[in-house]
Amino acid sequence: MTMFDHQSPAGIKLQPIVELKTGSIIGYEVLSYFTEDVDSEYYFQHAPENILISIFNQQVKQVASNPAGYHYFVNLSVRDLLGSELENKIQISPEQKLVIELQDPENLVGLNDVDKAQLVNNLERLRERHIAIWLDDLDEPLLSTVCELNFCFDGIKIDKYAFWRTQFSPLELKQLVKRCYQITSNVLIEGIETLQHRDIAARSGASHLQGYLWPETIIQ
Repeated sequence: MTMFDHQSPAGIKLQPIVELKTGSIIGYEVLSYFTEDVDSEYYFQHAPENILISIFNQQVKQVASNPAGYHYFVNLSVRDLLGSELENKIQISPEQKLVIELQDPENLVGLNDVDKAQLVNNLERLRERHIAIWLDDLDEPLLSTVCELNFCFDGIKIDKYAFWRTQFSPLELKQLVKRCYQITSNVLIEGIETLQHRDIAARSGASHLQGYLWPETIIQ
């Protein structure tokens, strides 16, 4: 891959979000995928803001015709969410049950006070449009940084590697979940790939689960 603007996603994947108390799928994380010759991680790390916002809007458009009643979780980075006039760039209809995930909490580290204030302002303006804001890929070392942001996320996703690391240390996992509940009302654990994973996560006190235990849907 040489030019970002010469590549378009091949389609989207819908990964189920499961509510633990009911066992029901309540929504899907929306992820774009590319043909095998494209390094998607490199792409998303280096593509300019306008292309990433365009992909975001395309994801929103693609799920607009999907069954109503589900929440659709769509990702944006700290860089995207810091952008000026963000609310005018993203195309979301009022009736869509959309959740925006801040996908890279590690990039909250080192933000200056001006950037923090701009980020919180943008998030609050999105929430005024009835868009829920979740934090993705959280691990224990980032909790203090998230708390310093002084923004109440609608939900937090615990990173799959954090779960896999603590799955056989139930007290450590429960403590991580408990600390997340101090700053949000919904805690999801990622990386659920087996029934054993599901049972361990259930005992931790999390409210939602996500992982390859539930097959994803591919839309081209």
